[in-house]
Amino acid sequence: MSANAMEKIMHRKTLLKKALSAVQDRNYGEPVKNFQDIANLWSEYKGIGFSVEDVGIMMILLKIARIKHDTSEDSYIDIAGYAAVTHEASNQISEGTIKPSR
Repeated sequence: MSANAMEKIMHRKTLLKKALSAVQDRNYGEPVKNFQDIANLWSEYKGIGFSVEDVGIMMILLKIARIKHDTSEDSYIDIAGYAAVTHEASNQISEGTIKPSR
């Protein structure tokens, strides 16, 4: 493997480690519970049902919109973190650990 390829792999690993660290930081409480709270608030505000998966996808879309104007690493880290939490929430719903928000 070339040095350039190794450098790219190391950069990916660093970015994913930062995303994991951000998800584990817990400034906003347990991530899936936070997504549930957001889904409930959005549902009440708009009068339509939002799921925790909807929250994760829309947060990712928000970051994609920001990337159009600013390609900072932070948005990519957040996208990876939102994807991980959305997947975790989806699994918990499938397992019956949490109830769907809708």
